Amino acid sequence: MIKCRPLKARLLKAMNTFDNKQRFCLQFELRTNHNKTNSHRLKKLTHKINCLVKNHLHTARKRLIYWCFNHQIGILIIGQNQTWKQEIN
Repeated sequence: MIKCRPLKARLLKAMNTFDNKQRFCLQFELRTNHNKTNSHRLKKLTHKINCLVKNHLHTARKRLIYWCFNHQIGILIIGQNQTWKQEIN
C-alpha cells in the first residue's frame, strides 16, 4: 500500500489571495468612481487567474501521472476519504 500524495495548495492559496485583493481594489474603484459593477480589467483578471489555476492543476496532474508510471502503479484511485478528520487528538 502506498501512502496518499496530497496536492500542496500553497500556490493556489496565494493565487486566490492575490485575486481577492486585486478584485476588491478594482470593484471598490468601480463602485465609487463609476457606479459600475463590471469592467474589462475585471474580466482580464478573472481570465488570468483561471488560466493560472488551470495550468497549476494540469502540472500537478501530469506530475502525479509520471510518478505513478515511474513507480509502476497501474490503477489510480481519486476520491474523498470519509474518515479524514473525524477524531480530535
